[in-house]
Amino acid sequence: MVMPERWMPAGALRRVSKRSIDPTLGGTLTDDGTSASIRDESVRRSLLALWLPRRTNTGVRSYAPSSWLGSARMLLRCVEWQKRNRPSPDGTIWGHLTRADRSAMRDAVVEGERSRADVGALFRWLSEAGERGVLSDYPVLADERPDHGFVREGSNIGPAPVWPVRNEERTWQPFSDSFVTEVVWRGLWIQRNLAPQLLDCWSAQRDITAEAAAGGQTSKNPSVIERRRKHMATIDWRDADGQSITRLPFPITQKVGTKFERSDAWPPRDGGTIALLVGVLQAMNLCMVAFCVGARMSEIASAEDDGVEDLAEGRLRGRTFKLVDEVEGQVRDWPLHPAAVRAMELQYDLARRVRPADASHVWVLSGRAGTQPIGSPLLNLTEPMVSAVEHLGLSHLTGTDRAHAHRWRHTVARIVAFSVTHAPQVLLDLFGHRDLEMTLRYMLSDPEIAQDAMRVAKEAAFVLAEEAVAETIAGDAGGPAAAPLRQGLDDLRMRRGEDAYGADSLRELTDILTFGGRQWELVRPGVICTKAPGQFGPCTQGRGEPDPGSCRTTCDHRLETSRAKAQCDAAVGVLVEELEAAEREGADMLAENLRGQLLAQLRRWEEVRERWSAKSETVARIWKGE
Repeated sequence: MVMPERWMPAGALRRVSKRSIDPTLGGTLTDDGTSASIRDESVRRSLLALWLPRRTNTGVRSYAPSSWLGSARMLLRCVEWQKRNRPSPDGTIWGHLTRADRSAMRDAVVEGERSRADVGALFRWLSEAGERGVLSDYPVLADERPDHGFVREGSNIGPAPVWPVRNEERTWQPFSDSFVTEVVWRGLWIQRNLAPQLLDCWSAQRDITAEAAAGGQTSKNPSVIERRRKHMATIDWRDADGQSITRLPFPITQKVGTKFERSDAWPPRDGGTIALLVGVLQAMNLCMVAFCVGARMSEIASAEDDGVEDLAEGRLRGRTFKLVDEVEGQVRDWPLHPAAVRAMELQYDLARRVRPADASHVWVLSGRAGTQPIGSPLLNLTEPMVSAVEHLGLSHLTGTDRAHAHRWRHTVARIVAFSVTHAPQVLLDLFGHRDLEMTLRYMLSDPEIAQDAMRVAKEAAFVLAEEAVAETIAGDAGGPAAAPLRQGLDDLRMRRGEDAYGADSLRELTDILTFGGRQWELVRPGVICTKAPGQFGPCTQGRGEPDPGSCRTTCDHRLETSRAKAQCDAAVGVLVEELEAAEREGADMLAENLRGQLLAQLRRWEEVRERWSAKSETVARIWKGE
């Protein structure tokens, strides 16, 4: 049985060996004479039962092809164990097995709690298929058979099961900040300064080799090597600013003589360096894209030429097979940073130079890999990345694990969790998850992320508070708390005999006002609550911890920084437009609700209120009639 290639996610799962199964296990399941045909039919019907839709906790669902292959292989291992250890007289597989038999089978064919649970689910689904009449040979999970005839369970006496050593589930760790920094800046430099000439040189070197091969000469022929060297000597290597490149800003593996060593010398003297650096360039393109979108490697690998138009709009187009019901996956896209757009443009250029004319894949083999020629689809994105990291001398920054490409997804989750408001929802959309629990697993994959998050939050809160204090002193802050806070700060400055607050005194003052960064909560971007637990506030109807969700524009503890002014101005503009439309249509209840929202925004900033009152009759009317 061979699954169609288009049904599998891009990458290693598209190898023929990964999408094929043999229901006979090379004939070992059907080599026992009269029982063979019965066993063969039972196996094939069981495989069919796994493919059919079934009722689950989330509705009627069926396996994706890749998941079905995994369960099918597990089923065949179970059948192999049954034939060897618990054979039946008539060749059936499941019906005669006792609970003890199934437990021994499960423990023999898989390791780990999660895999044992998968085998238990396999037994349950086969049993349910039998009860629906799909199977005649199926596991009987209850002591009572469907015909209500009780059976005596077989003896549980037997050899003690050998419990496998439990393997800890692998949890990919995010890359460290130092690794991300070093990889990204090297990638940016290569893509900006070296890539165009590097690809042109690589193509010319390949043309020389192909021309020589047509004349019966191999790439190792001294005359061919000399022709390649002469061509490389004619290249005037220059960076993006037109400056001659005589040294690289970082060492990288290059071929020197008969061996490879890390060097920052440039230009290169051997074609082997060019071929190696093209592989590094492709890996850096992958890193840039993965760092920007956080997509699965199969989704990045699925990019094809039909995504060029989306690339012009700053989008990466791919196909996802995870959590979708379509057998051939579902097309989706991701937003791209300009640096990632540049990386994909270079990757398209690289791919077109070596892949077959009728092919459209973007990630290619840049060197021979076994029997696969250069230009074939790159089915494993991790290995080129691991090699590139080694060539750049950055393997020591990857931690206890190697530079596996999937770690970029966890890295994106970690960075977004630290730096983006409403990070879980943002990652839920970016990663294409169905529920928040899946997203949180990525966000919390780093065991130290909680401590890091608290540290970052404290530092960010202190910086924001320092900015708010500085704006209050300068008269740029808004909100009911701004005026009394500014008066108090002026009085304190006079008592201290200072003409103005310096950087050190401002930092000290912020530390005192926020109790070392433990007070002053961020309500929303640009809006700060200065309420202390012992103070009264409308959000709590008394003393107690402030409740940012109940913050009101009229609260005496509300302080707004200048960055909130632009947001307020934009909000007023939208509300005025919607209010005027509601009044024209006679929607009185909606209009009244919009008037209340507009008044709340106008109270925030006197400057915004005066500007809008001067240019909008609606605003002037609403404010005067307050």
